Amino acid sequence: MDGPDGGRFPSTMNGCDTQRFLVRWQAQSTGPSIRAGSVDAAGDAGPSVTGNGGWMDVDSCQTPTLEMVAEPGSGTIADVDVQVQQWVTTAG
Repeated sequence: MDGPDGGRFPSTMNGCDTQRFLVRWQAQSTGPSIRAGSVDAAGDAGPSVTGNGGWMDVDSCQTPTLEMVAEPGSGTIADVDVQVQQWVTTAG
């Protein structure tokens, strides 16, 4: 998944508690379901859910993932809207 600036998602193992991401997603059709989850910097998958929309809150230790789940008779194309909000801690 692209990051908040359209580039690579800033997944890291060092200092990953200094920022958080709210990722909202919504499939624009009733076709195939979407599996939403995350992977860490080592590529290990975290928990996932399947549906047509939702949200996830992750720190930068995780990279959000979206995957189409083909079901019989559901089609093979899905348009998905994704919004990413980024919060970065600042010294105060």
